[in-house]
Amino acid sequence: MATNIKITELTDITSANMTYNDLVAVVDMNGTPETKKSTVQLLGNLILSGAGGSYFAPAALATSAATVTTAAQPNITSVGTLSALTVTAAITGSVSGSAATAATVTTAAQPNITSVGTLTSLIVTGNISASQSTATIHSSSLYSKLTPTTVSGLPVAGTAGAGARAMVTDSGSTTFNDVASGGGATTIPVFSDGTDWRIG
Repeated sequence: MATNIKITELTDITSANMTYNDLVAVVDMNGTPETKKSTVQLLGNLILSGAGGSYFAPAALATSAATVTTAAQPNITSVGTLSALTVTAAITGSVSGSAATAATVTTAAQPNITSVGTLTSLIVTGNISASQSTATIHSSSLYSKLTPTTVSGLPVAGTAGAGARAMVTDSGSTTFNDVASGGGATTIPVFSDGTDWRIG
């Protein structure tokens, strides 16, 4: 004969003493209600598998760090600061943010370009304006290329500043330090003394 025992009269068990195979009393509500038993493990698995669904609230999860073991992770949208990344294959698709790429700069204003590594060559097709400090070419394999123009096409010598150099295609003189004048057919380098463009 079964003995009826109130749950409140049972001895408490602490969480430290509870194990996965401890038994708990459950009432089977399929058909006629009937009291049965279940292990803590089965009860826990039932709650976790249904967490966030129609019958169980989402499980409370703490911030944790773990190793991602599968390639497809659609629900990872933010993982904080990425301190290192090793890529063993090509990166495809749309990549946002900054990447080390080589490309052609098509617009004049590039405020975000702060460093582009080693400059191996530079071709200037127009005038270099604004403040330009003296630069040194450290390799004999580099060269500067001036786009030839006519004497009349030169900017005002005072605007270019003393020391500015150019190449003209219609010089009327080949004498060093002569003031450059057009109308000839000689291609020759010229320099600005701050007042005039001169041969040399």
